[in-house]
Amino acid sequence: MNILHITDLHIGDSKNKRDYLREGFYRDYIDGLYSKINLQFDFLLITGDYINAIDKTPVSEKFEHASKVIIYLQNKFKIPKEKTFLCIGNHDIDIEKEKNEDIENARIDYSNFFINHTNSAIAQYKNLAYLYKDGDNFIFSLDATYKSKGLIKPGILDVTDIDECINILRSNNITTDSPLIILAHYPFIEISGTISASEETGWDDKHIWKSAFALRKRIEALRNPNNQNTFMFFGDIHFPYQNNHNGITYLSAGRFGTDIFKPKESKPESLSMIPRQARYYSINEHVIDCVTASWNPISHHENPHTGEWEINRMPLKLKQIEQIQDTKQIEQQKNLVVFCPNTEDRIIQLITNKQLYRFGRFNTAHENKVSLAWILVNKLLNNHSLFCDIISNMREWIISNSLIPKDTILFGVDCWGNVISSQLSSFTNIMNYCTVSRAEGRFHSDDELLCPEIKSDLKKYKNIIIVTDVVATGNGMDFILKSIKSFCSEHAKFYIFSILADETQNHYLIENYTHITSCAKLRIPIIQADKLPTEEILPSIIAFK
Repeated sequence: MNILHITDLHIGDSKNKRDYLREGFYRDYIDGLYSKINLQFDFLLITGDYINAIDKTPVSEKFEHASKVIIYLQNKFKIPKEKTFLCIGNHDIDIEKEKNEDIENARIDYSNFFINHTNSAIAQYKNLAYLYKDGDNFIFSLDATYKSKGLIKPGILDVTDIDECINILRSNNITTDSPLIILAHYPFIEISGTISASEETGWDDKHIWKSAFALRKRIEALRNPNNQNTFMFFGDIHFPYQNNHNGITYLSAGRFGTDIFKPKESKPESLSMIPRQARYYSINEHVIDCVTASWNPISHHENPHTGEWEINRMPLKLKQIEQIQDTKQIEQQKNLVVFCPNTEDRIIQLITNKQLYRFGRFNTAHENKVSLAWILVNKLLNNHSLFCDIISNMREWIISNSLIPKDTILFGVDCWGNVISSQLSSFTNIMNYCTVSRAEGRFHSDDELLCPEIKSDLKKYKNIIIVTDVVATGNGMDFILKSIKSFCSEHAKFYIFSILADETQNHYLIENYTHITSCAKLRIPIIQADKLPTEEILPSIIAFK
C-alpha cells in the first residue's frame, strides 16, 4: 500500500508573494515534488489546516484556492477523488461560532469544501467521525477540534462521543483483519520528548488530543495488535514523526504550506527551521518505508521562486507485541535497521568508485576473530555531502523517535565516532562525551575511557546513544556498553549508531540493543582465526589487539 500524505497547507491570500502555494507558484511547487517521486499511490491523505485562519482574506476565497491546489495534486499524481481522504484542522473552523457551541455552522465552509474532494462516508456520527471503505481498507476520519469551544486546541470528547465512534467501527465489522487508517489533525497519543515541546509553554495541551486517549485504548482493544494494520495519520505539529505503540503506527508530516519567514514582518521567535514537507509511505507486512520530501532553499535566504525537493528515507519496523514477564523491563528492537536506503546506496557507490575497500587479514580486538575487509573510512567521510547526509539522517531519527535532549547523552567512540557525535550534538543540543574502544581501552587510563564527571551524572539519562564508524564483530561496542552500564539507570535505553555494519554478521554481543546504521549491505566478512593460515604465512595488515 502506497500513501501520499500532506498536512497544514495554511493557505491565505492566493496572491501572497511569500507563499509557495500562491496562485503563481503552486504548480511549480507540486511539479518539483512529482519529479522526485516514481511511485503510483493508492491513497492521498490530507490531515487538516487547509487555510490560515489568521489571514484576513474571505474564508470562501481561501478554501477556493485550497481546492485548486488539491485538485492539481490529485491530477498530477493520478489519485482520484475516490482515493482521497481528508480531516479538518483547527484553522478550518469558524472560531466565533465554535465558542458559541454552534458546532455544525462552525464547520459549514469546510463541509462545502471537503465534499468536492472525497467520496460519501458509509457511516457518520455528527461532525465528529466519518467512516469510508475502499476495497478491504477502512478510513476513519475524525474531527479532533470537535467541542473545542474556540480555544484553538484539541476538542473535549465525552463518554457518548467515544461510545458512538466505537459503535461505528463495531457495526461495520472493523475488528482485526481489515486495515484501518485513522485521520485526525491532532494525535491521540503522547509525543513525549520532542524539542518543540520544550520550546512552547503548554505544548501538550495545545497539540495532543488527550480527551481521545480513551478512544485510542478502545480501538487498541478492538484490533489485534499483532496484525500491525492500524495506522494513524495526523498533522499540526509541523515536523515528521513515526512510532509504533500497541499495534497502532503513528505517522505525521511537516507542514506543506506557510509563508516564507521574513524577520522584519514576523516575530523572530516564530522562525521554524523545519522545512516544508510532504511524506509518502510504502507499507508492507513488516516494514513501513517512510520517505520525507523536504523543500529546501538553494540560496542563502528563502526565495519565492527557487528551491528543490530533497528525499530522505527512514524505514520503520513494525514491532510484534510480545508477552513480557517483567513489566518493568522494556523490550527493545533487536534488528539492525538502516537510517536511510538512499544514503546506504551512496556509501556503496562511493566505496566502489573511489576503491575504498581493502581485502586481507585484519586482526580484531576479539582474540579469535579476523576481519577480511577494511574500508578507508577517512576518505569515505571526507565526502562533504555524504558526511552531511549521515548527520542529517541521525538527527532526524532522534527527532522522530522523540529523544529529548535533557534525557539523552551521546558517546562518540574513537576518532570518527567522536567527530560524528560532536556534530550531532551541535544539531540536537544533546550532551556529548568522547570515549575509546580500540584494544578494549588497554592503552588508555580509566578517566580517558569515562571521565569522573559523567560517571556521577549517568543515572539521570534515559537514553544513551553510542556513535561509532564500523561495527565488525561487535566486541568494541560490547566493551563500551559494559563500561557504561554499571553507572546508568536500570531503565536506561541504549542505542548504537554506526556508519557500516554488515547485516549478515552475527553481532551476538550487542544483539539486544537497538542498532541503526548508515550502511548494512556492504559485506565485511569475519572469520575464526584458526580457519586461516598462520600469521607467518598470511600476516595481519592491521591489528587492534
